[in-house]
Amino acid sequence: KVKRAPTATASLVTPAALSTLQGRVECEAPNADLYRFEGRLVITASHEKCPLTISQLLLRGSVLRNTHYVMGLVMYSGSDAKILLNAQEAPSKFSRVEAFLNHLVVVVFVFQLFVAFFSTTMCILWKEMEGGDAWYLDLKEEAFHWVWVPIKNFLTFLILYNFMIP
Repeated sequence: KVKRAPTATASLVTPAALSTLQGRVECEAPNADLYRFEGRLVITASHEKCPLTISQLLLRGSVLRNTHYVMGLVMYSGSDAKILLNAQEAPSKFSRVEAFLNHLVVVVFVFQLFVAFFSTTMCILWKEMEGGDAWYLDLKEEAFHWVWVPIKNFLTFLILYNFMIP
């Protein structure tokens, strides 16, 4: 796109001539719109107000052609630059199917924990009620500790039901 100098400064083509210019720039606050710019150059000596538009704004990353140099004024810099305000995060490459499968794996894992807890409870109840009659399992009274055995049973059932999660 063709960029042109404001009419009030178009005749100032040397650095010496440009250094005599005194004035101020009044412009809009930084925004992300790359195709709109409104401002004005107020020249102190003549009180001339020259409008500034997008055709006088060179954005960061612009490529100069048909000219060797540009004399200008920095309007927005750093995180206020229009290009940076317009930048967005890269979109997620995470499909809906993957999100659904991750949710499903969590549900299956919670179900597995529930089934392992239920199996541990049933195992302890069975040992209390009918475990004494099963002499072939070698369930001695001193081997049944109230802390260690439930933890061991829960972990055993958790490993046995591990096939649920692919």
